Amino acid sequence: MDKNEKFKIYAAHTDQVRASAYGKWLDILPSLAPALTDAVRKVPKHVTDPVNGTKNASGVGDGFRLYKDAHDTGGGHSNISGPFDDGFALLMWVNNWNFPETVEAVGQFLGIPSPRDMIQNASSSTATIKPKIDQAALDEAKEKRRIAEEKAKAAKVKALAYNQALWDQCQPLGMGAPSPIARYLRNRCIELRKSVFGDEIRFHPKLAYYEEQPDGERKLLGEFPAMVAAIKSNDGTVLVLHRTYLNHLGQKAAVSKVKKVTISPGDLPPDAAIRLGGLPTNGILGYAEGIETALSAIKAHGIPVWATYSSSMLQSRMPPPNVHTVVIYADKDVPNIHGKQAGIDAATALKQRLEQLGITVYILLPKQSIPADAKGIDWNDVLIKEGVAGFMPYQQFRYLLGASSFKTNDSTQ
Repeated sequence: MDKNEKFKIYAAHTDQVRASAYGKWLDILPSLAPALTDAVRKVPKHVTDPVNGTKNASGVGDGFRLYKDAHDTGGGHSNISGPFDDGFALLMWVNNWNFPETVEAVGQFLGIPSPRDMIQNASSSTATIKPKIDQAALDEAKEKRRIAEEKAKAAKVKALAYNQALWDQCQPLGMGAPSPIARYLRNRCIELRKSVFGDEIRFHPKLAYYEEQPDGERKLLGEFPAMVAAIKSNDGTVLVLHRTYLNHLGQKAAVSKVKKVTISPGDLPPDAAIRLGGLPTNGILGYAEGIETALSAIKAHGIPVWATYSSSMLQSRMPPPNVHTVVIYADKDVPNIHGKQAGIDAATALKQRLEQLGITVYILLPKQSIPADAKGIDWNDVLIKEGVAGFMPYQQFRYLLGASSFKTNDSTQ
């Protein structure tokens, strides 16, 4: 049997497994990945992230959920690792499998013969083996996917409208920040300036906070002052809002999850970000995960630094066409159950991809050790403990990036 025939058998097997798995994922997932059992029981509610755990002091958290259509698709979303469109991608993430391993495991669960067995049987026969395809199942799956796509389009329109309406409720900061935001950032050794936050951050004086209860219902726990940041596309469209709940003293609100994002309209475009520090005017742009990390980097080095909210979003960013140099202010995380460090891995993936496009990329990682009781350390932690002295010295940074073309933001100290 030649390679072409083997390829056809594997392709037909993959199609058969996909079609047969459709509508059965809530049986498949907990059987092949017991770590997903809680998420399956509580679809589509949030549970503790099965790979990354939680940063909540209680040891439980709302870092992961399966989508409402998980029964059909098997898809879910991790607040740290990002979206997984289907059950195959989800199993690869949780079990650290590759795609062929995942397809074969799902096929075995469904009682579909392994392609290796088909190839072995074919090798012992002179007859040509034609892979069996259940056309009716494939057609049914195709129609279900079409319906799901239509629902997704409607959900996208609804999410965009909701996020824009909430953004319109928020107060632009003008030339200064309302006291809760100013106090919060001052506690983190950050001073806001108009040239830094632009219209990327706004204030909501009484933002509703809902929390899921053990029975799965959402309960309103109160209204709190909030710092609201917009994740926007290149054309200025508000895609998602990042909310930081505070009290009137500028401290984190007494809620289980201080930081939340609104409903996403779907996969975000590669130019989406919280564009702190404005647009790059000299070809140099920084990226960071968190808002506070980005603002800390701007304070230390004076370049625009765009926040991406999560490591999964960080690794897929694409800077504007005029950018020739990117600086990634990476988080240093404790390894997850697979030994991977989300912040470092995402920064490395972004660096490798952008360098293939001819963009110069530097990764700046905190040298400080991760505290024993922490999940990681970021550049805002460094700023709080050591000030800008904990960063690469400014003159050294200028020399690294090319002092002749280096123009900083006026927030540099």
